[in-house]
Amino acid sequence: MRWVERIAEGQKARFRELLLVGDEQWDQVTRYLWRGELFAMQEDAETQAIGVVTAEGEGVYEVKNLSVWPRRQRRGYGRALLGFLADWFGGRGEKLLVGTGDAPGTLTFYHKCGFTRSHVVRDFFVERYDHPIFEDGRRLRDMVYLQKALAPQAAGTSWAILPYGDRLLPAMLRVFRQAVHVGCAGAYTPEQLAAWAPEKMDGEAWARRFAGSQTRVAVNARGEVLGFANLEGADYLDCLYVAPTAQRLGIGTALCATMEALAAGDLEVRVSLTARPFFDRRGYRLVQEVRPIRAGIALPAFRMRLAR
Repeated sequence: MRWVERIAEGQKARFRELLLVGDEQWDQVTRYLWRGELFAMQEDAETQAIGVVTAEGEGVYEVKNLSVWPRRQRRGYGRALLGFLADWFGGRGEKLLVGTGDAPGTLTFYHKCGFTRSHVVRDFFVERYDHPIFEDGRRLRDMVYLQKALAPQAAGTSWAILPYGDRLLPAMLRVFRQAVHVGCAGAYTPEQLAAWAPEKMDGEAWARRFAGSQTRVAVNARGEVLGFANLEGADYLDCLYVAPTAQRLGIGTALCATMEALAAGDLEVRVSLTARPFFDRRGYRLVQEVRPIRAGIALPAFRMRLAR
């Protein structure tokens, strides 16, 4: 399955090779990379395409770079990522711009994605690049700008995986309680659920837990937290929770695949009675049945391992 991850500021440079597919001079890339948001389209936990979007003021956002690995082109990644970006910024702006060379194939692609011609910057590629730029067998000279009106994001169905930030913690804890009390209600008693996810939780302790591990959060275009997961150390999947209202969107699969990609080797996890079928399908194998104690109450669970 495919999903989108928003890349943390300190991780942007590791996408240099792919960024240069869409803009082949690094000093030009750095003009917008550090002030823009970088999104990566993942499939099977591998990056297939990336997009960089900058805020240009007065409700205008601009796609500065849209790159797909050459071996992965013509498989719909670019179109899918561009559609995601239009949805994601729909609630924040009024217009999405994209600038590209005057190559017929590229212009046709953007027209099919709903963009229309806006304006032209003459000799852009001649004056700003230190070598000739070619596309579709022709040298590029002018930058052609296209535009697309952004519709307000009403449904909030577009979602992305973000790195953890403290501002997300209150919503993450609400998702945790909902996932436990609603999602696990059929497998555990009310007393067990209350011990597992009490009404009052130590927010500072949870913040330290997430800040000290590799934590990712699924958030929709409205900024609502839909799920989260974290990896402790190199090999322990500590948490994986998805809001009951966000089930069957692929969020759990995307978060789990992200954690698996971050793990150094075999991955261990302790799962609930409710979650075991999900991990069975992903190839995790039972190690032992366990009964961890929370607030003096035993919670039946399973210790499982994914062999790499």
